[in-house]
Amino acid sequence: MACCDADGLFTMIEPGHAGRNTDGVHPTEIRTSISPSSAVELNTTGALANYATEAVVVMFSEKGKKVNVHWFRHGLRLHDNPAFLEALKDGDEIFPIFIFDGETAGTRVVGYNRMNFLLESLHDLDTQLRKFGGQLFLFQGSPVHIFERLWEEVGLQKICFEQDPEPIWHTRDSSVKQFCEERGIHWVEKVSHTLWEPHQVVKTNGGTPPLTYQMFLHTVSVIGKPSRPAEDLDFTGVKFGVLPQYLAEEFKCLVSCIPLFWITMFSWTYELTMLLAQIAFISIKHRKNYFWGDESKCSRNSLTAQDLGLQQDVSASERMVCWVGGETRALENLSDRMQVEEAAFRRGFYLPNQSLPDLLGPPTSQSAALRFGCLSVRRISAVHFILPLES
Repeated sequence: MACCDADGLFTMIEPGHAGRNTDGVHPTEIRTSISPSSAVELNTTGALANYATEAVVVMFSEKGKKVNVHWFRHGLRLHDNPAFLEALKDGDEIFPIFIFDGETAGTRVVGYNRMNFLLESLHDLDTQLRKFGGQLFLFQGSPVHIFERLWEEVGLQKICFEQDPEPIWHTRDSSVKQFCEERGIHWVEKVSHTLWEPHQVVKTNGGTPPLTYQMFLHTVSVIGKPSRPAEDLDFTGVKFGVLPQYLAEEFKCLVSCIPLFWITMFSWTYELTMLLAQIAFISIKHRKNYFWGDESKCSRNSLTAQDLGLQQDVSASERMVCWVGGETRALENLSDRMQVEEAAFRRGFYLPNQSLPDLLGPPTSQSAALRFGCLSVRRISAVHFILPLES
């Protein structure tokens, strides 16, 4: 069985042997485990044993540590992300995660192009977070089970996520909220995928959804202008959590960390330990077959759509329109589009696409970026509100 000592360190003890010394085991022997499923035995001196114990406690079981999680589903961006902003408050560590549960972000019924766009968006998020010393954890499994294990192993204070208003997500989100309430975990759900809170629109319309565009415009005019985009995230002083290797393997984590126990054993200082802990590597089998970079101006991930069983349905000779996923590209496209629209407004054209249309240029639609939340609809609304005034 697993016991927890005064310092919060889990120790593996065989059934029937609790509270007494096992025959043939020296009193200074420590039987400790990073993973409850496999004990790591140390026959060593008392001083080294105490150091090892303290190191594991510091890394994995720090008492009173407040751990927050930001759960990405849609809303794959850092700008205008009130849920992530909330996750950065009142916490000692934060874990940004995305869970492949077979449903989230439309992955149940998905084709090659959409999956590739999603993976590129996740890679872009991970790249941005690494600039601040963090990373995006990609898990596979049931959200409730993953949060349950995180609560058991690292402790959870708060789980934050963006509202998914469509009815298909109600069961998933309700089960997570129920789990949080049963465990005393604070959950925070923020509206940022839509301009207005959908339930408020229905309530304002008398309890039924507006079925025509004109009725919708009338309803939201009663509600008032949409909220402004949330303030930018400030990662100053933010400490990102490091996932124990055994949990990474259990969750089938696609981005994992060097096992921290052995790093801690042989590091000179705690600061060096934390620095080394941030050195992550891809833990997918056959890593040599994957690469970061671009091919024909299309970004490619270490995890590809082919790895998830999806094949490209066009031949190599066919011309492809490349839609690159990610917040970075979406903001660049928005900036380019705004320059075109500003020039059109200055020439007196109310419909910018009819002013010197570029029929042969690359597509400028932001539909895919809005669908996955790489671009905030409130950011677009705010920019379009200001642009005509300045023009």
